[in-house]
Amino acid sequence: MIRTAYIGIGSNSDPEDNLRRCMSLLRERVVVLSVSGVYETEACGKTASGERYLNAAIAIETVLPPAEFRKRVLKEIEARLGRSRADRERVVIDLDLLAYSGSHALEVRWLCPPESLEQAHVAVPLADIAPGLCHPITGRSLRLMAQPLRSVACILARPDVFLGGET
Repeated sequence: MIRTAYIGIGSNSDPEDNLRRCMSLLRERVVVLSVSGVYETEACGKTASGERYLNAAIAIETVLPPAEFRKRVLKEIEARLGRSRADRERVVIDLDLLAYSGSHALEVRWLCPPESLEQAHVAVPLADIAPGLCHPITGRSLRLMAQPLRSVACILARPDVFLGGET
């Protein structure tokens, strides 16, 4: 069965080039359904090194179950691009499997922590491509969650960085 997976992508090390290389590798392996705009964001959490990130979200088609998709596609691309989990400040590429469609079109299985959907670098790009998806706990749509986050100082739309739209 073909499912839709939603992936967050980010980089703070030569990010324009690494996001483009990542998209090229993804397109070799999966059908890309849609690509969000690219956003520049501040570092947050454990990797808050001060380096700004470029972030985006994509929707793809896959027949693989989530764990297998993560291992055979996402982790393989991260390794190929030189991702080192030991280097917490220089992130060549970060691919996060955020959500996965279920057996019914309206069923979505969230694979990221619910609180990550309240962070601008996740919610804003994901709302670009899936505004109707709803938070697993509050039920609020991503469109509504992303609206106030678009105006905060820590996120800046980067229309000059184009990763390709729908295919």
